[in-house]
Parts: sequence; structure tokens; C-alpha cells
Amino acid sequence: MGTKNKSQNCIHILNGDALLEQFPRDLKGASIVFRECLVDGPVTGNSLKELYQKRSAFFAQTYQVCTPIEYEERIVSEFNKVQKIPNGSEINLWFEDDLFCQVNCWFVCYLLRDRKDCDLYLVRPNNQSPYAFSVYTETELTELYLQRQVLPAPTLLAPLWQAYATGAVKQLTLLSQQLPYGYSHVREAVSAHLSRIPTENRLGKPIEVLKKIIENKETESTELLYQEFQKQLPIYGFGDLQIKHLLMKFLSQQ
Repeated sequence: MGTKNKSQNCIHILNGDALLEQFPRDLKGASIVFRECLVDGPVTGNSLKELYQKRSAFFAQTYQVCTPIEYEERIVSEFNKVQKIPNGSEINLWFEDDLFCQVNCWFVCYLLRDRKDCDLYLVRPNNQSPYAFSVYTETELTELYLQRQVLPAPTLLAPLWQAYATGAVKQLTLLSQQLPYGYSHVREAVSAHLSRIPTENRLGKPIEVLKKIIENKETESTELLYQEFQKQLPIYGFGDLQIKHLLMKFLSQQ
């Protein structure tokens, strides 16, 4: 497909509504908003339909933030847009380097795995703030876009999602180690994921850090607790809902 057609099919896939609100107005193209948090909760399913049903139930029961109907309208509808992106499009994936965003990025690449002749790019924060686009101005976000990283094909990262979803830890590790130069952020995210998996002698790094914060800070303020966790473990990219869920897990084990 020619360059002219590709420019007419420029797509920006954004990790969250916050980025949509600050998105540079001078960048052309349609936006698709990824509103999931696949880093937490069930991620298996014999089909995408089954996966979405499990995720919808998780959102309603655990996060209590949206009904199944709202999940379909606000989240699944965006996934469907990803799968309908025309072949030959320019696709820009706006995802930060933390585990939260990386897992979402892997899933997007899984949805895009059959797209053909697309120009695919990763738009990532720089070292100023690798885990948050929120600190950048519109001008700075445009600069990040201009410095975007070529992704040879969605199939480079799509297998990471499959390994993550099935719990194939060794495969996930191997896949991350086999990535070419320029993907150290993926290896770091995979390492963070492995560190959170409980073992016979360990609770997993996030819960262990949460436990220490509770023991050392002796604060009854959940807001301060969340802030301290995010300060100590920014690589996870957990928001308040994920930390609350983690806290509930920890308290249930006491």
C-alpha cells in the first residue's frame, strides 16, 4: 500500500484516557484508547470472548468500577477497533515502560498479529519519566512521537502476551532475553513480573514491600500507603485500584 494511503490510516493506540486528554493536538490520526489493566486479575480464556467475560466479572466484583455492559461499551469496543485497523496502516503504540503498561502493550500486539504491511512504532517516555506520560507537555509528547521506535512486526511482542497469560514463566523469560537491542525495558518489566510471583518462602516483591510499608510507616492513611508503594516500586505501574487489591490479598493472608 502506498505512503499516501498509510498517512490516511494513521492510528494512535493510547494507554488510558489520561493520555488522551493531554494528547498533542497537532498530531494527525485517529486514537484508540486502551482502558484495561491486564497486569491484575484473570488473563486466560479459550477465546477472546471468554477472556473478556472473565475480565468484565473481575472489574465488577473486584474493582467495582464498571458493569458488564459498561465494560463492553468502553473497553471491548476499543479492542474491536484495534482488530479492525486496515492493513497498510501506520500504528503508533503509546505505552510506558512499567509492567502495567507493558502487559497491555503485549496484548495489543497479540490483537494486531495478523495485520499486514503496517508501519508499526513504539512511542515511549524517555529517562526523564519512563513510567509516566503525565509529566510531559504537549510539545514534549510530540518530541517523543518524533523519536518513536520502529517495531518490526507485532509478532515480536505478541508471544510475550501468550506466555504471560498462560503462566509460562520460562518461555516468557526466554522471549524477553531473545529480543533485539532496544528492548531492555521489556526485559525489566518481565523481571518485575517474575519478582511478584509468590514462592514457598516468599510472598512476592509487591506484597513484601507493602508489608514493610505498613510495618514501618504505621500510617492509617491508605492514600499515603498507596503513594509510598508507588514511590518504592514504580516499575509495576500500579494505580490505587491495583494496590487496594494487593492490600486485600495481604490482609486476607494474615
